[in-house]
Parts: sequence; structure tokens; C-alpha cells
Amino acid sequence: MNIDCLIKCFCQSRKTKYFFLKNFETEQLNTEEKKLLSEIIMDAQNISNKIWNFCKLYD
Repeated sequence: MNIDCLIKCFCQSRKTKYFFLKNFETEQLNTEEKKLLSEIIMDAQNISNKIWNFCKLYD
């Protein structure tokens, strides 16, 4: 996998996180839904961090 592909993956992960975060902030959610979205947001952040840290190895 080349660095360009990894950067695209990073960008997509950030977009996914933003999508869920926007819904978390604007939708009327019950406690279970908030918990689920919180976990998804954290997972997306962790994925972004892993990709970013890996890409930094190529700097």
C-alpha cells in the first residue's frame, strides 16, 4: 500500500468520524444511542491516529 492510499484512508476515517459526531450533536438520542455513537466516534479517532502515526514513519 502506498502513502497516497493511506492518506485517502486517513481522510475517509476523519470524514466518518465527523459524520457520526455531527449526528451525535444534532440528533435527539437516547442513552444507548449516545453510547453507541460515542464508541464509534472513538473507534474512528483511533483508526485515524493509527494511520497518521504509520504515515509519519515515511516523513
